[in-house]
Amino acid sequence: MVAKHGYDWSDLNRPPEIDAHSVAKHNVIRAYVERYVRVLTADPRIDVLRVNFVDGFAGGGLYRHNGATHLGSPLLLLDTIARLEREISAERTKPFSIRARYYFVEQDRATHDALKHNLKQSGALANGSDGLNLTHGGFVDVLPAIFRSIQTDGGQKRTVFLLDQYGYSDVPFDSLRLIIGTLPHAEVILTFATDALINYMSTEPQFLKAMEPLGLDADAIQRLQESKLTRFAVEKILCEHIHRNSGARFFTPFFIRSPASRRSYWLVHLSSHPKARDEMTAVHWQLQNHFCHYGKAGLDMLGFDPEKEDLGQTMFDFYFDDNALRRTHDALLEDIPAHLSFDKPITFEQLFRENCNQSPAHSTQFRNVLFELYRMKVIEIVTTRGGERRSATAIQGDDVIALNRTFRLFP
Repeated sequence: MVAKHGYDWSDLNRPPEIDAHSVAKHNVIRAYVERYVRVLTADPRIDVLRVNFVDGFAGGGLYRHNGATHLGSPLLLLDTIARLEREISAERTKPFSIRARYYFVEQDRATHDALKHNLKQSGALANGSDGLNLTHGGFVDVLPAIFRSIQTDGGQKRTVFLLDQYGYSDVPFDSLRLIIGTLPHAEVILTFATDALINYMSTEPQFLKAMEPLGLDADAIQRLQESKLTRFAVEKILCEHIHRNSGARFFTPFFIRSPASRRSYWLVHLSSHPKARDEMTAVHWQLQNHFCHYGKAGLDMLGFDPEKEDLGQTMFDFYFDDNALRRTHDALLEDIPAHLSFDKPITFEQLFRENCNQSPAHSTQFRNVLFELYRMKVIEIVTTRGGERRSATAIQGDDVIALNRTFRLFP
C-alpha cells in the first residue's frame, strides 16, 4: 500500500528511497534538537531534562538513501536524544539524564505497522518503553489524548511538535492554536510541500477549494500566476496567514532546499518565545545552503512598496551563506537606526522582540551591528548601571539603546 506521502513501507525488508529534500529536512530537525537540548542544559547544575516530542505524521521510521539506511524522524529523535544524553553525561561530574516522552502518530495502517516493526528492531519498544507512545490514527483526532498525557504527567511541559504534512490544505490551524494556547512552552516545526501550490497554481474550482484556508480567491491567484516573483509572493502570503492563524508570537518562514533536488519544502518554526525563534534562525545560518529565503535581508524581509522600489532589482536568492551574511549586516546597519529614536530609548530585548519576525538575522548579528553602530557613534548603548559595553557579545537584554543625539538620520 502506498502511503499519502508516496512512500511504500509494505515490504519491511526494503524501506522506500527517501527524497533528497527530505534528507535536508531531517538534517535541520537533528540540528535543531541538538541546539534545543544544549540550550536547556547549559547550566551545569541541571541534572535532569524533561521534554516531550510529538511526531504527528510519523511515517514508517526507516528509508534508504544512497545505498544506506536512513533514519526517519521518530528513530532520528530517539537516536539524537540518546547520543546527547551520553555526550552531556560525559561532560558532567554529576549524573545527568534526559527524561523524554515520545508520541508517534501515524494514520496510514501499513505505515504505522512498519514504524512499529522498525521501533521494535531498534530496541526502542523493549521492556514496555514507558516513555514511548505509538498511536494509529489521525493527528487531529489523537491530539486531545496527547494533551491529557502531557498535562497529567506532572513533569516538564516543554514539548516539540513535528508536523510534516504533505500539502498546505493539511495544515491543522485549529490544532496549532490549541497547541500554542494549551502548552506555553511548546514549539512547532511545521513542514509541507510548496511545489503543488506554486507549480500547479490555477483558478480551477478544485484548486480554489483547497486554497480556501488561505483566503485566496481567483483574482489573487491570477495575480500570483502573473508575478515574476511567485515564490516571494507565496512566502509573504503564507507567512502572514500562518502567523495570523496559528496563535504563535514568533516564527521563521523559510524554504528548505537541497542541491540534489529541485523540489521545494517550506519549514515554519512557531513558538511563544523569541529565544526559541532565535535558536532556529541560528540553525538556518549553521546549515547555510539547506535554506532559501526569497525576500530582503534587513528588518522588513517580506515588505515591498511598488511605488518606491523595483522588486525584481532588489531581490536576490538568499541562501544563509557568506553573501547573505554580508547583505544582512549591511541592511541592518541601515535599518536599525531608522527604527530607533532620540527620545524613546528601547532595550535590546524589546528591539529584538519587535523585529525578529521581520528579519532573517539572529541575535548575534543584531548585537554585532549594534556594536558597530555604537563605535560609529550613531547610537548609545547604556547598561542598567550606566556603564558602557566593550564588545558585541557583552550586550544584554536590558541594555538601553537610543540614537546618539549628535547623530542625524538625514544631513
